[in-house]
Amino acid sequence: IGFYGILHTWGGNLWLHPHIHFIVTAGGINTRGEWVEPRYSSTFLFPVKALSNVFRAKFLSGLIAAHSRGDLKLPDELTQFSDLCAFR
Repeated sequence: IGFYGILHTWGGNLWLHPHIHFIVTAGGINTRGEWVEPRYSSTFLFPVKALSNVFRAKFLSGLIAAHSRGDLKLPDELTQFSDLCAFR
């Protein structure tokens, strides 16, 4: 599987907005060296909605875990979210 990624640190409005973009091949090479298309779509490597749901759930789980451990440092203007119930 091939991919190309780029890190963006700013949004279109020039505010800090770190995020990444990736272009990933739609398919891969099998053991015989032949190109194989995905079974479900020739447009995306994974079902986009399913991948989005899994990513969101994993990200939020990690964010809540970091908050629970005290590893998440909130800026002063977000102190109302210091309590885990308010944060959720």
